[in-house]
Amino acid sequence: MTDDADPQAVAEATTSFLADRDDGEQALEAVLEVEAASETWTFDDVALDSGTFGELVSRGVVEKVDSEYRVADVETVRVVLDGEEVTSTGATDRGFALEYDVDLRALSALVGALVVVAGARMLSYGSVFQRGYVVSPGNDPYYFRYWLEDRLAESSGLTD
Repeated sequence: MTDDADPQAVAEATTSFLADRDDGEQALEAVLEVEAASETWTFDDVALDSGTFGELVSRGVVEKVDSEYRVADVETVRVVLDGEEVTSTGATDRGFALEYDVDLRALSALVGALVVVAGARMLSYGSVFQRGYVVSPGNDPYYFRYWLEDRLAESSGLTD
């Protein structure tokens, strides 16, 4: 059984497959027989036609793993074939699981670059801002705007 296979969904899919097909029980037995022989298998390993096999895959009874197949939940399919009722374990994990793979070299390079940028900004802060004023006009994004306002206030007209 895979980690993400829902037993109820597999049971419903298996039951509907058995109800829709006359040869459904033989098809499921063939798939379970191949599943018992190996963990994953190919379509050529199963004695089924492509339509029946495709229906098993589309319903979620059989799932594709990499380039091979396996039964989504062997126990549930076996229980449905035996005619028993599928009971839910009741222990559904509704927690938040976050799985990710981090390249430590890339992460350390990013952190190092951010430290260098922050250090450069801190070193130049004192020379740019002195007594509450921006000393270098190139460091003030609004310098041109204020310079223009001052010049317009000093002028007597548009052509000055």
